[in-house]
Amino acid sequence: MENNPEKYISPKANTEFDVTGAKILIGDFLARSDDRYTADELGEILTVNENVIDYFVYVRAYDELAQDGIVVVDENGFAALSEKGRGLVAELEKLVPKSLRDKALMSGERYKRDKKSSGDTRVYLEENGERTAAVCECFDNGRTLMRIKLWNDEKELAEHERSMMNADPVKLYCKVLDLVLGSCTDEEATLTGTPLEITLGEAVQRYVRSCGKAENVCTAESQGEVRAVCRCTAGEKLVMELEVNAPDETQADYLCGKMAENTALFSQVTNAVLSNLS
Repeated sequence: MENNPEKYISPKANTEFDVTGAKILIGDFLARSDDRYTADELGEILTVNENVIDYFVYVRAYDELAQDGIVVVDENGFAALSEKGRGLVAELEKLVPKSLRDKALMSGERYKRDKKSSGDTRVYLEENGERTAAVCECFDNGRTLMRIKLWNDEKELAEHERSMMNADPVKLYCKVLDLVLGSCTDEEATLTGTPLEITLGEAVQRYVRSCGKAENVCTAESQGEVRAVCRCTAGEKLVMELEVNAPDETQADYLCGKMAENTALFSQVTNAVLSNLS
């Protein structure tokens, strides 16, 4: 071990929190984390999630750690402590409060959960001529669990539905599955949020009411995955497409029967979207 390990930490004394402390935090996080991260991912964990380190301090601290050989990057772009770095961190970690070092570690756990959640869902807009659909997809290990498309004549309303879907896609999936199975019924949503959000939600509800009782045409399909597909139409207008994964064709037929008989399914799913706040 070097006689003066601090020389690897800060080239000049100052009171900023400081490149010295930032280096120790980065090193401590790499030493304690069970997962591997790139420099950009480390930056997001330590500067965005919990704002443990100022962004510009992080950039300078990480660059100096790399220049001094304390942090090394493998062929896949993942950062790790060198053997010299591990010794220095072990010697200097107590210069930064444990509460702050633990906060950095918790930020990493949150980042990992958020990354997994975002990989399991996808929420976006789809356009077809003058109509726009808010789309929510939920996956499990590459398998599509559910896909909802709510079609609107006005893009602004579709965008509002998309924002509501995005608040908590997993909760929405569970609620919609309950609606499909008939284990719950959903009345008109109680709208909350900003005045603009409430106004948009009310406009969506007026649109749904204008569609009346939508007709459901349901089919069991198998294209690599078995699924029950329900297409809801109001007159000649397609208003919703709902796909639900099924373990086998028998279950898909059962789900199709449940969806076909529920003429309120379109309004129920839309209200589940409008009340989908995290």
